[in-house]
Amino acid sequence: MDRLVTLHVLLLLALFFLTLTISSCAAHNPSTPVEAAKIISDYVAAHPLDGEKLHWAADSPICHIALSQSSSYNSSDLGPTSPLREQMDCLAISVPYTYSDPNDQRRADLAIFRLVPSQIRSGKRQSKGRIFLNPGGPGGSGSIFLAANWQHFLDRTNAEYELIGWDQRGVGQSQPSAPICFGSGVEQARFELDVQINVPILQPGTSPTPEQIRALREDVDHSLARYAEWRNGCLKYSSKDSVDFLPFIGTFYTALDLEYMRQLLAHHQDFAPTAAPRDDGIATSPDLLHYWGISYGTTIGQLYMAMFPEQTGLFILDGVVNASSSLHNRVSRQTVGDQAEAVLALEGFYKACLAAGPSSCPLSSHSKDAKHLADVVDVGLRRIHDEPMRASSRNTTFLAGQSLSNGTITLPQIEARMLSLLISPLSRLSGGYATLARILKGVVDGDADEVYAAGFRFSLDAASAGNSTSGGALPDDGISIVCQDAPSDDCISTSDALVDWILDQSIPISKYFDPVVLPSLSCSATGLDHAHERWTGPMPMDQPSQPLQLRNKALIIGNVLDPSTAGAQARALHAHLPNSSYLLIHHGAGHTSWAQPCICTHELVRLYWGLGSLPAPVLKCSAGLLPLFGRPSPLTYF
Repeated sequence: MDRLVTLHVLLLLALFFLTLTISSCAAHNPSTPVEAAKIISDYVAAHPLDGEKLHWAADSPICHIALSQSSSYNSSDLGPTSPLREQMDCLAISVPYTYSDPNDQRRADLAIFRLVPSQIRSGKRQSKGRIFLNPGGPGGSGSIFLAANWQHFLDRTNAEYELIGWDQRGVGQSQPSAPICFGSGVEQARFELDVQINVPILQPGTSPTPEQIRALREDVDHSLARYAEWRNGCLKYSSKDSVDFLPFIGTFYTALDLEYMRQLLAHHQDFAPTAAPRDDGIATSPDLLHYWGISYGTTIGQLYMAMFPEQTGLFILDGVVNASSSLHNRVSRQTVGDQAEAVLALEGFYKACLAAGPSSCPLSSHSKDAKHLADVVDVGLRRIHDEPMRASSRNTTFLAGQSLSNGTITLPQIEARMLSLLISPLSRLSGGYATLARILKGVVDGDADEVYAAGFRFSLDAASAGNSTSGGALPDDGISIVCQDAPSDDCISTSDALVDWILDQSIPISKYFDPVVLPSLSCSATGLDHAHERWTGPMPMDQPSQPLQLRNKALIIGNVLDPSTAGAQARALHAHLPNSSYLLIHHGAGHTSWAQPCICTHELVRLYWGLGSLPAPVLKCSAGLLPLFGRPSPLTYF
């Protein structure tokens, strides 16, 4: 029986790679805006926009699911009497697998959630156009993003635009989905714990010992072997449509989808547009593509700029990813700047903790100097590297049958939690900076129960793993998109190569946040590095001989203490778009300006959407760090 199962899996693998080989036929890899525009124009000529019928409906299942799933992110009323209900509608837009072959009949459905301000819907105000919203990820649902934050977007855009939250290919409610590679959410969560690599935290000026290198190699061997099994799981649990669709879900196709949707929605105009002429050089045609992208969403935005500069309307890119790297470089080269920025964000946390004092940040009781405080924490982290913590059986937040780790807390788990809390310092769900301070104090004190109760009682709870309604595994959309975007794998799917990369490249940059993205460091091991087509032309940050000229000036926002997307990348993008961008430096903590909002940034965003311009090329806003610490409430776990 086992032999038959093995033969079955081998046959599926053969078919999988045959599908990828066949999909490489008749591919188009445009390198200029003219070539990109021709792909869409040829497709539209073969499939006229008149033939596409749009049926917007507020009672659409897409709207219903977006509202139900966004309720956990939004404390405001989304019930039957919510004002949102009168301003929203939804539909699915059908797009081809590839625009390059008009004869290809395969189709995907993109889930669209639209908010039309009541005054525009009633005809009392003309629409300035449509703003497409992407929350990042990759893998974030645009429909949920808009439903959960509709009041924010309505206010910041002055209720003058139609707002479009869409689930890009392979994501959310769009179909086909990215591959599903596990039989349950619990299986998926346990796998993610099992492949974590225990990288030593070295003292300055020291090298890893032979014993540390041996242990590191064992972890790497185990992780790579598990990822080979992961690929088999994708074939076992995914539909054939998901497997066939995989080479078509990269960011290149999302940029083409945006241009197609821009043309389609402009052609089927529902509401009277504003077409007033401007005398200040700002192109405000409602038929241009207006866009607001967060984090990975800035990759989509930059690629659209490169491919369709003449159709670029008003753009906000917040938390800039180096899209030139993610679309043109091997994966391991993409995170270097972000790893370094994460260390700076942690240093900022220590300084803010000391300024807050022991009453708000109990960790500060261990030192009065930020560097010394970091050294004290490092001692505790090294101890956990050598011997993981274990919550007491008396700890009521640790139930053996429900804990994914059986109460064990390892260094990689703590480092991943540190990064997530630096990303969201104000999160009402995680506790942000206050929770991070509590975890690290528990690390220093050797108090496993405090660490588990503060940082892992929910994240390691089996009951919360996977799909919130069914407990099933979630699609692996993020890694699928990352691997499709990378032009080639790093050839680090061998243990020796990956160990060398960790020792030579990762540890010198960041002693805490090393191979956090291990899956994408071995795209070839997962079988996900076979995109059908890609953009081969220059990106805005590629330093072409002539800087990219956009139809309008984009607003680029960079956060000073962003552990995920380095603020330096926002400054670099602005430098490469000297005549086509504004730069807003947001002095705050966390990932993007959303992590720690301030009135100054909000007002400049509102001004940008209102006028299409800002008073200066470079602007600064400050949020301040002390408000990140509230007086900690007591934890009860015995």
